[in-house]
Amino acid sequence: MIKTLTAYTMEIDDAQAAAEEILKQLDLEKNLLKNSFGIVTCYSEFIDSGALEAICKKLPFDVIGGTVLSNENSGAIGQMMLSAMVLTSDDVNFSCGISGDIDQNSVESLDKEIAGVYNKIAANAKEKPALLVAFTSLFFNIAGDLIVEAFDKASGAAPLFGTIASDHTVQYEKVKAIYNGKAFDKGIAVAAFWGNIDPKFYVASISEDKVLKQKAVITKSKGNILIEVNGVPAGEYMRSLGLSPESLTNYNAVPFMVTFEGNLEPTARGIFHLTDDGNFVCGGSMPVGASLSVGSISHDEVLATTEKLLISALNEKQGDGMLAFSCIARNMILGMDSDAEMNIVKKILGYKVPHGCNYSSGEICPVYNKDGKLQNRFHNYTFIACYF
Repeated sequence: MIKTLTAYTMEIDDAQAAAEEILKQLDLEKNLLKNSFGIVTCYSEFIDSGALEAICKKLPFDVIGGTVLSNENSGAIGQMMLSAMVLTSDDVNFSCGISGDIDQNSVESLDKEIAGVYNKIAANAKEKPALLVAFTSLFFNIAGDLIVEAFDKASGAAPLFGTIASDHTVQYEKVKAIYNGKAFDKGIAVAAFWGNIDPKFYVASISEDKVLKQKAVITKSKGNILIEVNGVPAGEYMRSLGLSPESLTNYNAVPFMVTFEGNLEPTARGIFHLTDDGNFVCGGSMPVGASLSVGSISHDEVLATTEKLLISALNEKQGDGMLAFSCIARNMILGMDSDAEMNIVKKILGYKVPHGCNYSSGEICPVYNKDGKLQNRFHNYTFIACYF
């Protein structure tokens, strides 16, 4: 069993006042059990002001986390906010670490550093973890699927839940992973869980009725680059559906929906760029043989899918705490109504379930295959949740 504590502060400039506010809400002397670690997500200025470091120095356990565009937890919603979650237990063990700097132009560097941090935190374990939670820096030249694959190789495919960190800037220049109060722009912070825990995972992107019924098959691709569909150039196939390839890359509410071999549900893929030779650069892998369709997501669809997921999770009451992430693209779709999705989270979970929710540059969450087994997967345009 895991007990979940949450706290937040809007105090950026006075580091000591921020630390005192977090400690008062957590009330660690009263609430802390035998084993603990913390998760901190924050607006980047908490790093610059020293408030993040001051808070983490006051916490008697390891802390992982990352910068975010916006936060929500059991008490508040805000962009210029720091949210803290403490997971504490008498019968679950935790181990945390941070990778070395990763060269974003080298998959070998990624594999090496993820294996290194995993082997360090799992050095005394006799079995693979029941759960890994990871916060990663943003690597423009490394697809999120490669991060998932590297963790699978290192851990023996232990369930992996997490996020690529986000921020409030246009070019994402302040995205950082966090470990024990320090910020890293080339690292991955990770926590491993062993013991009496049976995590449940929830994924929602686009409703079935918002996806074109016409399905196709990816017949040629290279990593995250879609080249051919049904044996014809990808752009030509889209035109056959009455869709302009150029418009697909200019309108961020039209993702591809990809059903991987053996999976029950499709995975959303953002469409980032159309190359000069007519290929689509996507937000994740586009494997040959996978089924492909086109979806559409709107303001109302963002809220409806989040609400449906959370009500389902709450009705099942699978645990005593929840960590959730929503894709930053979903926030963009909300336009001026930017807090609407977080307000849904607050309305449904409120103080019923201690939780933390924030925006992600890429979501990592296991999905179930046709055999009922979990497979780790990287997502775009998706709301994900882990019930501890």
